Amino acid sequence: MSVRYDLTAVEILKLLGYTEPVGKDAILQAEQDKAVKLPHALFEFWSLAADRPLFETADIWTKKRDFFWFTYNDIQEWIDCEKKYWEKAPQKYASLADWKVIDNHLSDFLMRSICDVLCCGEYDTAVDVLKEMGWVSEEAYPEDFPALDMEALLKQKSEYGADSVCGCAYDEEKHLLIAVKVDRADSRNGRMMTYRKE
Repeated sequence: MSVRYDLTAVEILKLLGYTEPVGKDAILQAEQDKAVKLPHALFEFWSLAADRPLFETADIWTKKRDFFWFTYNDIQEWIDCEKKYWEKAPQKYASLADWKVIDNHLSDFLMRSICDVLCCGEYDTAVDVLKEMGWVSEEAYPEDFPALDMEALLKQKSEYGADSVCGCAYDEEKHLLIAVKVDRADSRNGRMMTYRKE
């Protein structure tokens, strides 16, 4: 079994067939309009993921028209709008101060985003979209892959639980993409999906 555990989010997109940078022009225009320069990893990811149905239910926006919806100005506008409610009932909104950093690097966030999509924990969007592209998906279990190094695979934090991790691997011999999400505190809360091109 020749398995790659060092995949990037962009490599996964390309494995799935998203090789055309359909969002590149929109991103370049948005960068010019906003006078900002995106990190290369985000630029490359968005270029390939723009407006793709695979991400319709994902935790990352990939709509061309919304590339910069989360800028500091928008966050400040949201804070200003909600501030009057916070002042009336501060105890109700105290949990806003409990934000935790999930990912230390942008590449981790992008990898987590695509792993979560492929694990189909909340929605089966990936199964439906990739089926139309000629991919066969199956739910699997760790015992189906005894040679799989789960420690090497499960290195991304997942936002679905404090002890939840996820990851993707690619079996080069079988041309099989494996996506796994596991809650280490509760092994019943997990999902393993495989994707194979027909």
